[in-house]
Amino acid sequence: MEKKVRNGNRYCQKCGHKLQKYGSYKNGSQKWYCPHCHNYIKIGKNHKKKQKTKLWLFKYLEYLTHSKKMSEYGCHRSTFWRNTKIFKNKNIFIPESRDRHLVIYLDGLRVNKKTYLIASNGKYVIGFCLVDYESPNNWRNFLKSFNEPEYVVCNGQNGLIKAIKSVWFNVKIKDAYFMF
Repeated sequence: MEKKVRNGNRYCQKCGHKLQKYGSYKNGSQKWYCPHCHNYIKIGKNHKKKQKTKLWLFKYLEYLTHSKKMSEYGCHRSTFWRNTKIFKNKNIFIPESRDRHLVIYLDGLRVNKKTYLIASNGKYVIGFCLVDYESPNNWRNFLKSFNEPEYVVCNGQNGLIKAIKSVWFNVKIKDAYFMF
């Protein structure tokens, strides 16, 4: 059941009568009661929770890209890790530039049981993705966020080659002797 708000008061969707506060649930969200139809209505804190999650995601991404030091977050490191642990097991895609590059260098880097799929234009990183492992599917999803370049330089891994050929049809693939 949803609530209606008129003149600062909440009203029952079912019968239209004014709701009364009736304590709270264990998670802290407000419990409402309709005395007319005897319904209990839960009004959650999803909005605040989503905003807080978004804030911690940005902090975690800053940490991953080494934009800030741990001491610059304004909290203890244990607080930081407790609030960002939900992102460690997720595939995180960083929005990339939609510019067309002549050459894109691709490589995977394994750190702490997670893999970074990295794209560079030779001067700077143009995009990266945090995944569980390198696979053709993960590479394919990552490569779809870029415009097709003329050349791709990579280490020649079979899964990466398959992904490149399935996403970009006219690209020329060059093997690299040394990557990132």
